[in-house]
Amino acid sequence: MNQYFIRRERCPCCHSRDVRTLRRAPYADGPLKDYLDRFYAVVGGVDHRFLAGSDFVANVCADCGAVYQEEIPNGELMHQLYDVWMEPRKVLALEEAGYDLQHYVYLGRQVEMVLRHFGVLPGGLTFLDFGMGWGHWCRFAKAYGCRTFGLESSPVRIEYARGQGIEVLSYAELAQHRFHMINAEQVFEHLTDPLDTLTMLRERLHPQGLIWIGVPDGADILARIEKWNWSAPKGSAESLNPLAPLEHLNCFTPDALVTMAARAGLRPVELNIPRRKAKWPWWRRVTNRPPPVAPAGTSGYFTPLA
Repeated sequence: MNQYFIRRERCPCCHSRDVRTLRRAPYADGPLKDYLDRFYAVVGGVDHRFLAGSDFVANVCADCGAVYQEEIPNGELMHQLYDVWMEPRKVLALEEAGYDLQHYVYLGRQVEMVLRHFGVLPGGLTFLDFGMGWGHWCRFAKAYGCRTFGLESSPVRIEYARGQGIEVLSYAELAQHRFHMINAEQVFEHLTDPLDTLTMLRERLHPQGLIWIGVPDGADILARIEKWNWSAPKGSAESLNPLAPLEHLNCFTPDALVTMAARAGLRPVELNIPRRKAKWPWWRRVTNRPPPVAPAGTSGYFTPLA
């Protein structure tokens, strides 16, 4: 492990130390190196000097079943990854080019269904988009009349969101607010310590508040790791994208997500929320399982325990 990585000594999703290594491979390994070069080519490119001497290490937790990367980027490497190797404006252009009308309809209907769940006028609700990215969800919630805030670590994305009229909070400012709804779409797979983060967010919820956690579907990740097919396209049956090196540091099964939520003082709650089209494979619904279950595959709404 080189100077640009740190090692996690316990499961980041439940803090158990009962873990074992599933796979270890140097970042200089042919298939892994080829994957990184291919994946980041369209938005910038990888500087392999930052990865020299380090390994991709996938561990599994015996207690909650989460799979996670043991060695993860430190702050300097995170900056390289998200601000240099992935040029932000190129990322924005690709994201917006990939959005169709159904994407925007979904965002609006999701906000609408959350409003129906609370049964009050939008002006009486306060929402937070945690890890807001470019602020798309914030703009829809704000358009409905909700008092809406965003939180983001990327200076480029913060500047862009503020230019769109989004009020952006810092971590320090979170303590001054309580939220009826916290949106965390495609965020928890990227966090160094997701359990600690979720515990902090639960403290910022109203007693009957909701937090949405949307993560890539890791239900069959053990089989994918066994096949070790780094050439499988994203979204395919063998794709390892749910555990993408350097980015998707945590990979959740439905049980792992529910376990993490329980450790943070939250329980799953079922809402009649519109589902995305099948091209978002992590949105598969779990059925015929006794409670508690994650309400929608490895994604779902959670509320504080009574």
